[in-house]
Amino acid sequence: MKIRTEFHFTLPKGTGLQPNSGTKVTGTMRLTKVNDLVQIERDGTVKRNSGEFYIVLLAKVLTELGTLKAINRKIIENLDPADFAFLTDFIDRINHQVIKHITLKCPSCGHTYNGVFAELGEA
Repeated sequence: MKIRTEFHFTLPKGTGLQPNSGTKVTGTMRLTKVNDLVQIERDGTVKRNSGEFYIVLLAKVLTELGTLKAINRKIIENLDPADFAFLTDFIDRINHQVIKHITLKCPSCGHTYNGVFAELGEA
């Protein structure tokens, strides 16, 4: 099973990037790498689980945002709060979904398929 590493999205508001453009702002985000987290951890100015942590992380994992190809902290800081909240939820969702998908094989017929397992506490 090949793991998908890039995910497309559309921001709910898109303001702060292309004001009055009249079009929805789309983008692409890649999965978080361990090195991304290590670099942020080594940066003494960033506190884990703070808004600043997500600003730096999003600047690393966003590969496209509207017409922008190079994303930095300033761009993330200028996002509408609804868009920032969407992206922080999206980064968590895509990174956690990858570890929940497993390849299963039927012992009777040998057919393989992709399965999803639920974690404790999930309905």
